[in-house]
Amino acid sequence: MDNRQQQIMQGTIAAKNFRDLFSVILQSGQGREIFEYYEGDQLVKISYEEFYRKVKGSAQKIRDQINPAESYIALKLPNGPEFCIMFWAILASGHNVILLNYGDDLDTTINLMAQAGTETLISEKLKEDIAYLPASSLIEEAGEFADNAWGDQVVLCTSGTTGDSRLFSHDSASICQMAGCLPKLAEDTDRWTRADVVEKCIAFLPFHHVFGLMAVFLFTLLRGNTLVFIPSLAPEVVLDSCKKHQITQVICIPLFWNALVKGLYRRIRQTEGESTLKAFEKLIDSNLQAKAAGKKLPFFLANKLKSIRKQLLGDDIYLCVSGGGYIPPRTLEVLNGLGYYFVNGYGLTEAGVISVCNDEDVTVRLNGNVGKPFEPEGTMISPDGEILLRGGCLHTGVLKGGEYLPRDYTGDNWFETGDTGRIEDGAIFIDGRLKEVIISPSGENIYPDTVEAIFQDLPGVQQLNVVGVSDGVNEYANLVLELAPDVDMAELDQLLKAKLIKLPPSSAISNVLVSLKPLPISTTRKVKRQLLAKELNEGTWPAMKLSKYIEAEAEGTAPELEMKTTERSSQSPAPEQVKP
Repeated sequence: MDNRQQQIMQGTIAAKNFRDLFSVILQSGQGREIFEYYEGDQLVKISYEEFYRKVKGSAQKIRDQINPAESYIALKLPNGPEFCIMFWAILASGHNVILLNYGDDLDTTINLMAQAGTETLISEKLKEDIAYLPASSLIEEAGEFADNAWGDQVVLCTSGTTGDSRLFSHDSASICQMAGCLPKLAEDTDRWTRADVVEKCIAFLPFHHVFGLMAVFLFTLLRGNTLVFIPSLAPEVVLDSCKKHQITQVICIPLFWNALVKGLYRRIRQTEGESTLKAFEKLIDSNLQAKAAGKKLPFFLANKLKSIRKQLLGDDIYLCVSGGGYIPPRTLEVLNGLGYYFVNGYGLTEAGVISVCNDEDVTVRLNGNVGKPFEPEGTMISPDGEILLRGGCLHTGVLKGGEYLPRDYTGDNWFETGDTGRIEDGAIFIDGRLKEVIISPSGENIYPDTVEAIFQDLPGVQQLNVVGVSDGVNEYANLVLELAPDVDMAELDQLLKAKLIKLPPSSAISNVLVSLKPLPISTTRKVKRQLLAKELNEGTWPAMKLSKYIEAEAEGTAPELEMKTTERSSQSPAPEQVKP
């Protein structure tokens, strides 16, 4: 780590409030570009200095136009330079910022603003009938700025996987403590920051979510690196953008990584056949074995892997991170076996970034851990296996009914995460969600995430989910499939049966259902398991057994499946052709 990096890390550790953090960002970004994106065919680059001038000018306009008594300002923008400028401008103007999902409907937006007790919304190009200040009307450059009191809260909303969105406030001390995780990451590896290298991180994750806010937005700026904005989340656009911009860091949710691997397998199978797919898997496993032994593959085999990497995300990638959900073991193996440094992390809206696997030893990256907690003394496992947290990174209050309700998670006050897991050799391993564990009639604990990983490579399946359905006495694990338009039912049925017959009791599936409409997806692109389970148990979710659906299809009486017409990042991205 050079002198510049050491100064940045020291400044990050010493930061006590948002003004301090912003100063670190400006110091680390001197002479560098903060944003990069295309407008049509024109590549646009914005410097940290221009960004600073726009934050100052925008903060002054917010002060001039918004009543200082309005404590909270809601920000509803997609990822882009405007979001970044407005985020810091709102705080610099002395207000607290509430981060809303740009995709939320009108009722959700109104409800969240009512819970926060604010009527002030900054957004852009909303179709809904709601009053707001256009961000474009507030953004302007300024040379001078009266640096008075800053706002002290960033409010995050839960993704709503249970259908009940809530507002959690992190004060500046909490955010600063989370930012202090970055120097800890740099102690073990240079993957997060390299001397004399301006990393480029693709802005894929939404910044209103804690994972995108901390791991992509803040971590990138605190290191003086560049955020790359892309015009669409369509798989082919993401892959093309990684290569076109020479992206070095990709931080995404499991859905993206699983789709990447699934698409790669599908393309090899379709273009080269099963024998080539087996050769590819053997190559992956050979590379993992070589890495574990501290050896390198023969040159011609290493070149084959390099060729595949160039077709996927490009060969400039230096860091790949997954977070926000369970990652199947084979996804970890394939991506690390391809030669990417691929790790998994753990965090919550209520608790920020808790841990990230951060080890150059590939065997550690593959054992399923999500890293050692940044606050070991603030992490424990309860007698029933639930992960409990306390400390300075947790939310400091909630907004409800227009009031701020403080929370304290210090001393003996532990936050119950709802996640089951264990700690081994200092690292956290996630087993599942406490409320989602299915107790089978035989008494076996069935963890849905683990079972879903077994089926994640099924061809012709857009999404799948494992939920518990009760007959009034016992609960049974059901595998629910959302089919793709081009599904080959005979092939799917054959592969499913081959997998089902090998399942151990701890993963037993009682029924396979076909969903007649797209599965419900949260803002973090996860299936809303509890909502789906609730409606299946109530009999209100349209679905039928796979066997019945196949019979009906053969007779020409199968019900028409409702297909989602909007862009879905769950589609499997894949290169045109892969020849391992």
